Amino acid sequence: WIDCSDVGGKASFNFLVGTVDVLSIAGLTVTAGKKAWASQPVYGPGDPVLVGQAYEDRETLRIDAVDPSFASKIAELRLFKTSEGIGDTIQAGTLHIPGYGAWPVTCDGP
Repeated sequence: WIDCSDVGGKASFNFLVGTVDVLSIAGLTVTAGKKAWASQPVYGPGDPVLVGQAYEDRETLRIDAVDPSFASKIAELRLFKTSEGIGDTIQAGTLHIPGYGAWPVTCDGP
């Protein structure tokens, strides 16, 4: 899992990446305050959510979460990535959840 959240813990976007060489999102959870969404019940409580689109290159990662009918966007995660040598990759950016707010986020995980 890659866990992204704001400093105050008011919002989060967590996603499980697959093991293939391309960006493959196997699951996700999104929270804003007490509101929660999850792609599968096993990942936690919340309303259903799906990956609408996901894109990754050497320097950025972008994921949109949508409702199951693909009618509305639930969240937008936009990250920049960097690393030094063979060290850990640092990921930081913004999380926007329409109707709830927008936050700067940092991420932990592979």
